[in-house]
Amino acid sequence: MMNKILILFMLTLSINAKPQYRASFVKKIRQTDRVEVHYLKLKKAKVYKTAHPTHLIFFKDLITKAKNSSSSYCDTAVEIRYFSKNIQIFKAYYSSRATGGRLGCAIAFTASDQKVNSMCTYGAGMLIDEMYYQYAK
Repeated sequence: MMNKILILFMLTLSINAKPQYRASFVKKIRQTDRVEVHYLKLKKAKVYKTAHPTHLIFFKDLITKAKNSSSSYCDTAVEIRYFSKNIQIFKAYYSSRATGGRLGCAIAFTASDQKVNSMCTYGAGMLIDEMYYQYAK
C-alpha cells in the first residue's frame, strides 16, 4: 500500500514539475561548438577561446543548470559568448571575486524572456578564474 502511495506521489510531482527553460533554449545551448570568454576588468582586453569538449561541457552546464536566485548578483566582470558554426547564439555575464567582482561567483543571462541570476558551477568557475589569473600576470 505504501509503495502505491509513494508511486502516486512521485507521479504527481513529475506531472506538475515545470521545466526550468524551454526545450528550444536548452537545445540551442547544447549546439554550442565554441566559447569565447572576454575579460572586461583587465587593464588590457583578453579573450580566451575554446572548443575543447570538456570545457564546452562546463560552459553548457553553467547555463542549463542555472537556477534563478534572488540572492545572486553578477558584476559583469566577464562576458561569455556561445557560438554554433561561427555564429554567436548566446551571451552571458560572469563575475567572481577573482575576476574583480564584489560578491561570490555568479552568472547572469536572459533565457526564455526571463532574466536569470544564479550561482555558477564549479567547473566553469574554476576554468574562468584560472584563465583570469594567467592573463593578469
